[in-house]
Amino acid sequence: AVMAERERLAGPLARSRWDGLGCGFAGYDPARHPGARRAREAAMEYAAGRPPAHGLVLIGPMGLGKTRLLLASHFALLAAGIASRYATTSDLRPLFRAAGSYDGAARLEAEQTLAALRRAQALLLDDLGDVEDDGRRRGEFAEGLKALRDGSGAAWAVATNCGIDEAERHPDLGKKILDRLFDGAVVVPMVGESQRKPAEVRR
Repeated sequence: AVMAERERLAGPLARSRWDGLGCGFAGYDPARHPGARRAREAAMEYAAGRPPAHGLVLIGPMGLGKTRLLLASHFALLAAGIASRYATTSDLRPLFRAAGSYDGAARLEAEQTLAALRRAQALLLDDLGDVEDDGRRRGEFAEGLKALRDGSGAAWAVATNCGIDEAERHPDLGKKILDRLFDGAVVVPMVGESQRKPAEVRR
């Protein structure tokens, strides 16, 4: 399961420079920005649960290592035999759309995937609210996410680039969903400049 998941998530693993050392936590510098130490500690505490006993919410701008911490948590849980699932907004959006479609085969496949997410013992959702300048009204994504959360018995770990005020106004989130995600969760604000650096700058 771990090897198959490494193949499935090869792109995100490469972008987060995840090396697998210490299930990914060892290479995360706790002094890289304000809140980094607390974020790392909270993620490690979440991943130490068998299964996790409470949720985790990482909030902050991109480039601070939220994805790396979620991936490290996910693989630590998988290695311990916990039914952990990792997904992004980009993964969920077509699922919610297909679940409400008239295409029977697409709807069945989406429903099976969503059922597997609901059965997970740990559910890690990355990049919530990742659509810039999205002016859509609240709709299928928000309702799908609310239904998924309400039908899940898992402890969720969530990362978002949105601040709390922005998330409350976001068409994919809103106060009702935030209340569900924050309920009983450890919430860690992450502040700082992006740590992403180009490999080379050519002029």
